[in-house]
Amino acid sequence: MKMFLPGCMLFCAMVAQTVAPALNPAPTTNQQSTINDQRSTTTSTAFAFAPGHFTLMLPSYWTVLPEQALLKYLDTVRDTLPGRAVPNYVLALQRKALFDFALPYVLVELDSGPQPTRVQVEGEVLGFQNSLALAYGALHRAGKFGEVQVQPAVYDDQQHIIIGRYSLVRGEDKRRLACVTAIFPYRAGFVRLHGFMAYEDQATYAPVLDEIITGLRFDPGYAYQPAPVTVSPLAKHRTLFLGGLVSLMGVYLVLRFVAARGSRRA
Repeated sequence: MKMFLPGCMLFCAMVAQTVAPALNPAPTTNQQSTINDQRSTTTSTAFAFAPGHFTLMLPSYWTVLPEQALLKYLDTVRDTLPGRAVPNYVLALQRKALFDFALPYVLVELDSGPQPTRVQVEGEVLGFQNSLALAYGALHRAGKFGEVQVQPAVYDDQQHIIIGRYSLVRGEDKRRLACVTAIFPYRAGFVRLHGFMAYEDQATYAPVLDEIITGLRFDPGYAYQPAPVTVSPLAKHRTLFLGGLVSLMGVYLVLRFVAARGSRRA
C-alpha cells in the first residue's frame, strides 16, 4: 500500500485528452438547460464492485466506461511513463457522452493492503497539499504548466473520508479543470475517487461528484474501524516524514517526465 501521489493525478488529467478522440466543448445554453433538467428528474442506481467490496450510487445519466476504454487509458499512461508504477485504476465513470473520458469523469483507484493505521490516514491528509505544491512548483516556474491551486485536505472522522480539492490548467489546450479526490480507508486498504470537471461547470457538476463520493458504501465487515493505538511522537513524525518523502519523489519524477515530454512536442 502506497501513499497517494497527487502529482500523478496531474499527469492523468492531462493524458486523458490523448485517449479521447476530441475534447468535449463547453456546453451551449440549450445543452446546459438539458443537463439541469436531467439532474432534476433522475435517480441514482446502485453499482456494486465486488473486488473492492464497495457499492457506488450512480446518477442515471452517468455510466461505467467499458473495460476496454479503461485499459486503453492505462496503456497510454504506461507508454508515456515506461518503467513507472501506474495507479491501480479499476473503474472509470463519466456522464454519458459521445467520447470516452469526456468531462466530467471519475477514476476509481484500489490500493489493496491491510487496514490503514491512524498514522497512515493522517499522513494522507497532511501530505496532500504540500506534496502537490512542492512537486509542482519548479515546473510551474519553468513555464511547463499553468497555475495549480490546492486546498488543504480535510478528514471527516465520522464518515472516514479524506477530501482534497484543487484546480489546474491543462497544458495543451490551456483549459482549467476543477478536481476533487476522495480517499476512503477501509479494511482492505484505500479506495480513492478522483473526479475531474471543467472549472466553469462546477455549479452543475460539483454537487453530482459530491453525491457519488458520499454515496459510496462498503460491504458489511469492510468499513474502516480504526483500532486504538499508542504511538510515540518521535515514531509518528518519522513515519509521516518518510511517507511524505516517498510521495514527493514519485510526484517529482512524474511531473519531470511530463514536462520533458511536452518539451519534445514543442
